Amino acid sequence: MRKRLSGNGMGRLLGAALLMSLAWTAGAGGVQAEGLSTAYSEVEPNNSFDAATKLTLGTTCAGDVSYENDVDYYSFVLDKPAEVNIRVVTHDNYAGSDSVRLYMEDAKGNKRLIASEGAIGFTGFSSMTLPGGTYYLYLDCYGGELGEYGVEVSILNSSNIEEEWNDTPEQANAKKVGEEYSGDIIGYELDDTDWFSFEIKEKSYIWQEITGFSSFLDNEGLCATLYDENLKELSVLREEDAAFGYATGEQIVVEPGKYYIRVTAQPDYTQSYSIALYANTYVEPEKPGDGDNTGNGTGTGNSGNTGSGTGTGSNGNTGSGTDAGTTVKLNKTSAKLAVGGSVQLKLAGTSGKAAWKSSKASVAAVSSSGKVTGKKAGKATITATCDGKKYTCTVTVVPKKQKITYAKSQKAGQVILKWTKNSAARGYQIRYSTDKSFKKNVKTVTISKNSTYRKTITGLSKGKTYYFQARSYSVSGETRFYGSYSATMKAKVKGTDTAKGKLNKTSAQISVGGSVSLKLTGVSGTVTWKSSKSSVASVSKGKVRGKKVGKATITAVCGGKKYTCTVTVVPKKQKITYAKSQKTGQATLKWQKNTSARGYQIRYSTDKTFKKSVKTAAIGKNSTVKKTLTGLSKGKTYYFQVRSYGVYGGKKLYGDYSSTVKIKIRG
Repeated sequence: MRKRLSGNGMGRLLGAALLMSLAWTAGAGGVQAEGLSTAYSEVEPNNSFDAATKLTLGTTCAGDVSYENDVDYYSFVLDKPAEVNIRVVTHDNYAGSDSVRLYMEDAKGNKRLIASEGAIGFTGFSSMTLPGGTYYLYLDCYGGELGEYGVEVSILNSSNIEEEWNDTPEQANAKKVGEEYSGDIIGYELDDTDWFSFEIKEKSYIWQEITGFSSFLDNEGLCATLYDENLKELSVLREEDAAFGYATGEQIVVEPGKYYIRVTAQPDYTQSYSIALYANTYVEPEKPGDGDNTGNGTGTGNSGNTGSGTGTGSNGNTGSGTDAGTTVKLNKTSAKLAVGGSVQLKLAGTSGKAAWKSSKASVAAVSSSGKVTGKKAGKATITATCDGKKYTCTVTVVPKKQKITYAKSQKAGQVILKWTKNSAARGYQIRYSTDKSFKKNVKTVTISKNSTYRKTITGLSKGKTYYFQARSYSVSGETRFYGSYSATMKAKVKGTDTAKGKLNKTSAQISVGGSVSLKLTGVSGTVTWKSSKSSVASVSKGKVRGKKVGKATITAVCGGKKYTCTVTVVPKKQKITYAKSQKTGQATLKWQKNTSARGYQIRYSTDKTFKKSVKTAAIGKNSTVKKTLTGLSKGKTYYFQVRSYGVYGGKKLYGDYSSTVKIKIRG
């Protein structure tokens, strides 16, 4: 579940949290947030998981991370699964990128990152569905930009939520058909998958719906897959099936039994969603010659009730009436058809004559017999009125199915595609992959003009076989309606790609201000370089420079292939500037201040190789650059080294030790 964060920095977020902006006032009790419960203050020092200030749910805590390299940790406990709001409020509703992080403690006590963000307009993590357990909130000064703030964790009164952990069919949450449930796929350092189970008690039409697709996110991984009780895949909803943030599956006829929905998402962030399984009772199609009877009279209905009615039937028999105990229903409550296509709606359970009407006849027209015909892309509601009651079906009309007319590779690494022009469409979308089932390594290209029906796809792997499909789309209002994909065409890409690219390093450690050169060998063509976090490590033509403590992935791309190196940036190497024993059994050390560090560590031993009898001393503030070590053996010679450390993702990243200095202890 990458988290729905508020704010504008949502390249990886589900959506903006509509949280109130809060004014701040200073008083004797510290910084307070107007409009929230009485604030209490953080307990310093709280700059580690172990020293975290405990939060009281539903109450605001005031804190301050104004000086450079300051961080604050908070903890809170959920007794059971819950939907929570985590508010982080500052004077300007601003927090630096990734300066606010949320961790979950696993069964082994490890702290696992599950959300990370910061941006202009940032006010916290909203509506997160979390399992019971212990959580930690981390706030970074980010170079003095955060300052005074307030933090509050509150539980929402939500009932229809997922309950972790439900990562397997055996752990699936048993839910009710026809109700919507909210959940989160927990990303970052957790490989989360959510399973739900549903009981279908009679032969039915069933379909799944998922909400959570966003223009702010890379939605390629978000999907809802419907399975039967034998875990046979029945239907899949992906990003390309979505419009206006949600996707609806096709209706499938199933027998009574247990059915599952599995939700997955892009693993690089936490993503929220809502899921539901809907069902309508299956209605047997009318057989040839069936019809209502002519005449007035009484008769026994299916449930044993007595009814009367009139009607005209094709068989001309008389004396049969409407069963008062039969449920009246439409055979479909939603339908999807292409322009020019049609679907037959039927009102079962009554012998009365229905009157049919379309809310938008220009989109979907309906005949007096209930036959619906698609006119143009859009949505319309078809209403059947009988005996004073109304029954509706939502019809979505999409462009006609496309046809690819040409797919050929004429040049190395390229394929030319042509398809039929659709004058009723706004544009087209092509998807292609080396996987003919289109379940992995799928890429898409959108063509925004319907007059363009040729495209050269470049950057393909030489010698590989690719599979292609095309579909058209139309736009109604702000909604894009996609037609069905064409039949699959395949093409083998010209050229041979015998060279195997290789980076000279797949991992590297550099200091802040330091650099390392990456080289990609065994390839031909232009190489492009990119850093996942240029604020930590920047890259230009393969030369990586350390900017601040942290980790970043450097990616080299050539010929459509990616090669990666994980770079860890640590503080600069320390230098001891003073080392002397002034008193019996003591040694005093001084070293250079490192502004990019969080603190320092000293190690010392009577063994100059530091292989035995090694002791360490930690200094938690980077402003402290002097330390007197006591309890040393009189007359002995000790060896000393100092290194600095930063904190990233809740873990310490150490720089290199300084050169060794030695001191003979007085006494």
